Amino acid sequence: MNGNLGKNNGLESTSAGEKSGMVFSLFCLWTIVALCRPQDIFPVLVPLRPALTMAVLTLIFFFLKYNSKNLVVLKEKQVRYFFLLVLIMIIGIPFSLFSRASFEFIFFQYMMIVTYFVMFVLVVDSLERIYRVLFLACIGSGVYSAFSIMSGASSPGARLRFGSSFDPNDLAFFALCFIPLNLIFISKDNKLLVRVLCLTGFLLSILLVFLTGSRGGMLGLVITSAVILFRVTVSVRKRFKTLAVIAGVLILSFASLNTDRMMSLFSLEDDYNTTSETGRLALWGIGIQAILHNPLTGVGVGRFGELSGHALKYGGGKEVWRTAHNSVIQIGAETGIFGLTLFLLMSWNVVKIFARASREATSLKLKKIGEMGLAGFLGMFTAAFFLSQAYSLYWVFYIVFSVVVFRLLSNELALEGKKAKL
Repeated sequence: MNGNLGKNNGLESTSAGEKSGMVFSLFCLWTIVALCRPQDIFPVLVPLRPALTMAVLTLIFFFLKYNSKNLVVLKEKQVRYFFLLVLIMIIGIPFSLFSRASFEFIFFQYMMIVTYFVMFVLVVDSLERIYRVLFLACIGSGVYSAFSIMSGASSPGARLRFGSSFDPNDLAFFALCFIPLNLIFISKDNKLLVRVLCLTGFLLSILLVFLTGSRGGMLGLVITSAVILFRVTVSVRKRFKTLAVIAGVLILSFASLNTDRMMSLFSLEDDYNTTSETGRLALWGIGIQAILHNPLTGVGVGRFGELSGHALKYGGGKEVWRTAHNSVIQIGAETGIFGLTLFLLMSWNVVKIFARASREATSLKLKKIGEMGLAGFLGMFTAAFFLSQAYSLYWVFYIVFSVVVFRLLSNELALEGKKAKL
């Protein structure tokens, strides 16, 4: 009888493991279609709604193996902050400049991102799984960069465009999210094919940033490069750093780049963003005034366009709707000081978590993830400072990515009798 019980328990354990593996596999596919957008490359996929389809399948299989113990991880500090930010977004709906539009954005669009966040926290529960998710994201972003470069609409000296989801600035932002993560997989302990694919993706993504002509993207690339060159010690050897610098110089020398646009970074006093009433400085001023006048609730999620239009018209100009072109000002103007504080606090926690993992993790893989995660987030956040990406899936990806890294680091430190704190 005891033997039969043992066999039954073994069967149940195997069944649970298979279900868990199936959920993780579906989640990986969801990650690829959500982050790396193969539907932009193959438009035939668009009617199939791949992101929604993979989300539904992942949820179905997750609930088939539902275990209430899994929900313990939802009590972690970064997770609580994220949920609190979502709550603030919802509370602000009645005070929005257009309540219905804010409601539809939050519940019909952003809730999909919230669901992805929750599934990431619950499903990616080991070093091997986060390693695999990052690898797939790097491969997917590399493929997207390759198609963007080969098929994007561009002419000599013009800015590269590709797909319906990203303008040139967004393309640079997308590339920056994954550029350094590729370097996690270039060491000799990975298979040759893995190393070649990730190195290729790394170089193509850098080229993509240059071809977009995004000045915010260039600044982000400078920050990422500085972190890799001067702070990274485990993931990248000095010899590779030298080769990377040489590769960057070659790209600048031989690629068809809009150098005039890049050089304009040194003459901003003549730039339209400085002088125009619809330039970034003017829009940032409108956003700051909105934070001061609506400190508790903001003007409503997704409603900066109406805010800018009304402000320009009130100032005697033409009513033209513009985005904030700054994620920090965007979240502050639309959700108030509480939303802004949570956004900045979570972002700062990402930096702290990755920095500590790069210093204190005992696992070489986790050290590499910490180093490259820090470089990737700082570069992405720099670019986001010039874009309206406050509700971007890519920002959320890094927030939940840091949650998993903090959990893994805490487990490692616990074995040494230490405690990880934020």
